[in-house]
Parts: sequence; structure tokens; C-alpha cells
Amino acid sequence: MDLLEKRITSDWIEIREKMGTPVRMKSYLKLDDIKLSPLPDELRGSTMGGIVEFKKRVSGSVFNFLTRLTYTTPNQTEILGIEAELRVLIYVLCLQNQYATGQIKPAKEAEGPLAGANSRNRPPVEEVVAEVKARVLGNSELAKNPHVKNIFMEIQLYQKEFAQFAALSPQIPDDRAPTFFGNYKKRLDGILDNIHAHFRDIRMAEDAEMRKEFQRQEEELFVAPELVKLLSQQAQELTKVRSSIFHALQEGYQIRNILLKLVERRDPFLALLEEELRFLDTRQEPTATGHPASVKFARSLVQTLEGNRKN
Repeated sequence: MDLLEKRITSDWIEIREKMGTPVRMKSYLKLDDIKLSPLPDELRGSTMGGIVEFKKRVSGSVFNFLTRLTYTTPNQTEILGIEAELRVLIYVLCLQNQYATGQIKPAKEAEGPLAGANSRNRPPVEEVVAEVKARVLGNSELAKNPHVKNIFMEIQLYQKEFAQFAALSPQIPDDRAPTFFGNYKKRLDGILDNIHAHFRDIRMAEDAEMRKEFQRQEEELFVAPELVKLLSQQAQELTKVRSSIFHALQEGYQIRNILLKLVERRDPFLALLEEELRFLDTRQEPTATGHPASVKFARSLVQTLEGNRKN
């Protein structure tokens, strides 16, 4: 094993060992907040392809520089500038790895009102009763729900009260009619309010369960062994490039030839990015257009970076 291969192996062991710990990775890569400060805006700017678009853009800058060495001779400052871009990319991969392993969860989306929270424009009681009966017919266990039981009890009470009202109303003298009708209206309206209240509680409970399930799916959106493997492979490819740059600078000769050879790493790295994009596309709705999962990943990283900055 020659010196370059030894360096690549040694550096990759260091990087791999720190992929699960952003704080240690940041320290190892000697990244300060000033160097990382443009990252949130750059990630926000990746509006079409999200995180993969960002990595393509930054890595493209690195490989374009290396390709131009066919015609130019770089100075040390330029080379170190490119190496700094590689350090940022590796750090981003480390943060992504936190999501892929479930150590960091995507931020919870802002919640709107619960489905049953609005008491205005409530449906007619006939529709409520019909829907509850249809639900019980489809799921017999629902008949044990206390709110469903109370709705059926209130319906029986309503029918009883209305039957009494129909039987007594023809016998009520005119002078007692306003009080009689007012009392029955109050009782019947109270029963209807109770039916709507129980139905609203049923819908709110269902809505809350749906939100819990949706949030669980959101939290696990990026959690996948396949993604962990892809990110590790990407980090390994970038480590090879970075280690080769340091080796060339340290050796001090044939720098240009060593760097030009790194152009060969472009296609393998881009292939891994394309594979990541295809994988992220499988984590979104089948009818979705574009790459919303990849965009969401970029936005999640923005929140993590800005949260780290505040801490």
C-alpha cells in the first residue's frame, strides 16, 4: 500500500467514525460558524432538487475546478479553497446521516384546527345520525365508543320528547302555548347540542389519531438503512478526493497530475447522488411532481443548522 492509499484509508476511518456525531465531525474538519454561515441560504436556494441539488452544485464546483487544471496550474490558495468546499459537503453528509438514522427528526409542521373544532355550520342532525349508523355498520367495535352510545341515547330521548310534544301540543291553551313551546324547544335544542358535541368529539379524536400517524410518518421520512449506506458511500468518495489533495500538497510535486486524476471520481459521486434522489422520490406521494422529499430534507437541514447556531 503506497502513501496515498494509506492516507485515504486513515482519513476514511476518521470520517466514518464521526459520521454519527456532528459536533466531533465539525471539530475534526476544523469548520467554524463563519464558514458554515452561508449554508442555510444556499440550502434554501435549492428549490427544485433540494439537498441533492445543493450537493450537485457544490461538488460540481469542485470537479469543474479539477477539470480546468488541464489548461491551468493552480496555486495553493485555490486548492485549499476547494478542499474547504469538500469539508462542508462532508459535514452536510454527517447531518443527513443523523436524519437517516433517526437521531434527528424533521421539524413538526404547523397544525391547523382540528376537524371537529368549528361548531359553526354544523351538519343537520339527520346527517350526523346517518353517518354514525353507517360507521357502526362498518365497524361493530365502534358501538362500544362512549360517544356513540351517548348519541344513540340522546336520539331515543329526542324521539321520546318529540312524541310527548306532538301529543300534548293540541291540548295546550293559547295563553300557555308560548311557555309550553319555549320549554320544549329548549329541551329539544339541548338534546341536539349534545348529539353534535358527541359527534364533534368523535371526529376530533379521529383527527388527532390521523395527525399522530402523519407525524410519525413525517418523523420517519428519511429513516432508512439504504439512505445511511448511500450517504456513507458519498462521504467515502469525497474523502478520497480530499485526502488526495492533501497528499499532493504534502508531496509538493506532480500536484497537477494527481489532482487531474481526481476527475475520475466525478461520475461515481454523481451516480450516488442520482441514486439518493431516486430513493427520496420513493418517500413522497406517488402523485407528487418534482422532488418534494429532497426539498424537505434541505429545509430540515436549514432548521438544524440555524438551531445549532442559536445554541
